[in-house]
Amino acid sequence: MKKIFVVIPSLNEEANISFVTKIIDQGLTQFFPKFSRYLINSDSNSRDNTVNKFKSTTTDSLKIALKCSKAKTGKGYSIETGFKHAYKQNGKIPYQIITDKLPSYQDGIRKTFRNWGNERKVKHTSILGRRRQINNNAIENHHTHQKEFQKVRRGINETQTYADGFKVFHNFVRKGVKDKLTPAERCGIEVQGNKWETMLIKSLEVPQLTGEKNIAKSP
Repeated sequence: MKKIFVVIPSLNEEANISFVTKIIDQGLTQFFPKFSRYLINSDSNSRDNTVNKFKSTTTDSLKIALKCSKAKTGKGYSIETGFKHAYKQNGKIPYQIITDKLPSYQDGIRKTFRNWGNERKVKHTSILGRRRQINNNAIENHHTHQKEFQKVRRGINETQTYADGFKVFHNFVRKGVKDKLTPAERCGIEVQGNKWETMLIKSLEVPQLTGEKNIAKSP
């Protein structure tokens, strides 16, 4: 069976690592269902709870948590550590790796696969200077919407699954590019004012037998 590895470098990313891991796992499960899927968290000795958050995140893909040597720090070494472990697990070098312009990726590929001169074994393609031919505009646009959705949930204990929450965001908050309307507004359902605040307040309203409404208070 073919294998696919995703290396996630991290440093003090307790607030974000679980979300990032879930999104990557959902993409791998959807687009590579017949592959053996591996998520590698290569951590540069975070001082917070990043590694435990990664380990506790529920995924369909197999998770591997790595700790970099305390003598070496930085994203470059973290990427190199992740690449080396993936190489060891797979036993084969990849044909091609596509990255953005961050120099750390090139350094990690060179050191892991001895990718220089006549010994060059891996085709490394950087999007630097080739944005028209190779770009990640679609995924960055997706990330923008994800961040907008996620920032209002920080510090709130989840009571719904991520998918349910995103449905609310998509149907009632996110406006279309062309008509500037949400799907709900297209159906004649309009949420006034701050949409998240209005929906949260409405969800706390408790109807009374008298027909009046009270606001439920958190314990």
